[in-house]
Amino acid sequence: MVSEDAISPDPHDMVGAKYAPRVTLADIDNAIEGVYFTNGAAAFGPVGNFWTLTLCMVHMKNGFMVIGKSAPVSSKNYDKDVGKRCAFEDAIKQIWPLMGFSLCDRLYEPYEAPTGLTSDAVMVYGGITEEKSATVSG
Repeated sequence: MVSEDAISPDPHDMVGAKYAPRVTLADIDNAIEGVYFTNGAAAFGPVGNFWTLTLCMVHMKNGFMVIGKSAPVSSKNYDKDVGKRCAFEDAIKQIWPLMGFSLCDRLYEPYEAPTGLTSDAVMVYGGITEEKSATVSG
């Protein structure tokens, strides 16, 4: 489904992380259940130049859905195939960090900070901001 030249350049190739766990296009391809395309006019009705908006819905095997989109600045530049490719690339670019988070979650091991370090941190959680100065102890 996902071709190697669909997303270029592969950002992971640029960093040289060839052997560490990472998300690849093959991983993304294996996680996709189906890919569906439509245009803005079909989705929202014949309004303005909505027909130049291309939408790509990627349905993942786990049930999650991602929507990619593309639209030219001018309707004179509209090309259906280019729109589909760009909308699909937009969806894949959204899937990549989601799968990266999932991989990171599976690889997670609690971090043990060195003892005796002092840090000033601002913790934001649940809308509450609390400034702390903490000393890490062992």
